[in-house]
Amino acid sequence: MSPAAWDEARRRAAVIGPLAAGPVSQSAADAAGERLGLSRRQVYALVERWRQGSGLVTDLAVGRSDGGRGAPRLPDEVEAVIAEALRTRYLNRQRFSVAAACGDVARACMSQGLAVPARNTVARRVAALDQAKVRR
Repeated sequence: MSPAAWDEARRRAAVIGPLAAGPVSQSAADAAGERLGLSRRQVYALVERWRQGSGLVTDLAVGRSDGGRGAPRLPDEVEAVIAEALRTRYLNRQRFSVAAACGDVARACMSQGLAVPARNTVARRVAALDQAKVRR
């Protein structure tokens, strides 16, 4: 964790820790939100994280983005499996179907202990291929 993220987590813990000890009223949540620069809903979410966590400062660490819309969210290992399956199964003279490539991806991911991507994910990778390369 970066020093800035650690400082923010400590600042949050100083406000949320005492607040989470009992019931949280709307006025208390609003006051905490004002001190932290957060909305009431975010304060309630932090209180819940504090209560469900282990009571450590790291329970309130700032979360990371999941990539957002359109950005790849799969681990690099799974992306590599998809690329290899498309290269060997789809981009050849026989041009197997997308379903066959999906089956190869699923088998390879399971054998390596990786999460199996959805069929639509593989289909989107096929649609994103350079069409000139596909025709060759």
